[in-house]
Amino acid sequence: MHDILGSDHPGTIDLQNPQFAVNLDKGLEAIKTQAAVVRTAGGWYWALKGYAALFDDAHLQVVFSDTAPALPTRWAGFLTRYSRGELIVAYRDPAMQGLPAVGARLLACDGIPADKLAAARVGRFVGQWSLEAQRTKFAAWLVEDRGNPWLTTLRSCRFSFAGRERSYATKWRPIAAVDLAAAEARAMPKRRTEFAYRQLEDSTWWLSFPDFSGNPQGADFKILTSVIARMRADQRALRGARRIVLDVRGNGGGSSAWGDDIAATIWDDDWRAAHPVPRPQAVDWRVSRGNIAALQGYVDSYKASGSDASGLEEEVTAMKAADQAHEIWWHQPMAFPSQAAADRGRTPQVKVFVLTDEWCFSACLDAVDEWKADGAVQVGRATGADTLYIENKLVPLPSGKAQLAVSMKVYRGRARGNNQPQVPEHVWQGSMDDDPALLRWIKGL
Repeated sequence: MHDILGSDHPGTIDLQNPQFAVNLDKGLEAIKTQAAVVRTAGGWYWALKGYAALFDDAHLQVVFSDTAPALPTRWAGFLTRYSRGELIVAYRDPAMQGLPAVGARLLACDGIPADKLAAARVGRFVGQWSLEAQRTKFAAWLVEDRGNPWLTTLRSCRFSFAGRERSYATKWRPIAAVDLAAAEARAMPKRRTEFAYRQLEDSTWWLSFPDFSGNPQGADFKILTSVIARMRADQRALRGARRIVLDVRGNGGGSSAWGDDIAATIWDDDWRAAHPVPRPQAVDWRVSRGNIAALQGYVDSYKASGSDASGLEEEVTAMKAADQAHEIWWHQPMAFPSQAAADRGRTPQVKVFVLTDEWCFSACLDAVDEWKADGAVQVGRATGADTLYIENKLVPLPSGKAQLAVSMKVYRGRARGNNQPQVPEHVWQGSMDDDPALLRWIKGL
């Protein structure tokens, strides 16, 4: 893991982020100490998760395969979630007695305050724990034990409910992974999965993009290709609509090209060039044989599916030239419509809202950046966040039971900072699954 990042990740040679290289070596020393005492699959699994989390980069992940060993799983009969900055009980096993009530606020366990407890038991292994979206997504892990030997067993937790405080002894018991997943589904925010392309009666268009797949062989890629074609055919109607809702709930990323295509369909070049919000200036690619091979793999995949690979081929050619010249970076400027001062201040006919939740990440964030720069109004919930390192590939680890997600390039001049989420102008406090209520609310904005 250390050597793969050292040879291919831009962070290891990025003079604008010297802490990355520090963390790379610091994490290696820590995991060597852990490796000396690991005796279980859980020790291996959570040691690697902890090493990856040290970088606070959701793109840098260890992805475990189906052949990875199953982990013994226990829980205390209830799950927590974050709500307005507090940890509350979101679900409890109806078959177990002596559990805190749903809605009870967690104060502490074994004398450790709830926030510090969550950071130590969950944030340490997922990273980015200062982000609201990260706490929202993973708070249910607090009272789970998936074979993690680096955590002590909680014995007692104190809660506040209906104006009274009460302590409960934790009752740990084994639970099947499928049963725990069902419980988590009731406690954790749901991830949207449905595409939608709807024109409503009042000239509102609702377009849902739960994925920006970059895999030309996948079903979602084909759906997105079809949706973009429909948008281009309906461009006149879209630009003359009363409002457009770009719904990216559940969108964990993929290819940023989809966000570019959507923006170019809704807003014309003159409007986009005149808008004053700054855009990224360039990306710097880490030049390595491994990264060149990964890009060539993308080219081959696109060609096999009949998709246009010309842009990727240009990148491969440039990277090979940089490698032959013994360069460590290839600098790629980013092109946007040129400035059109005569159109400055022109207001487009359509009002665009972008609906986000905590799952929006990576290419979804790039799209929200771009759409807000073009004048869209963000509504819903705060997004996730990414670092300036992007364009991932998966590299197998030697065991064959896991892969390492490695970024290959770094943004330069991005307006949204490192690990900074996009925060909505209008925050929705209700259920993110209540589409009719969301629509009524957006229409009233």
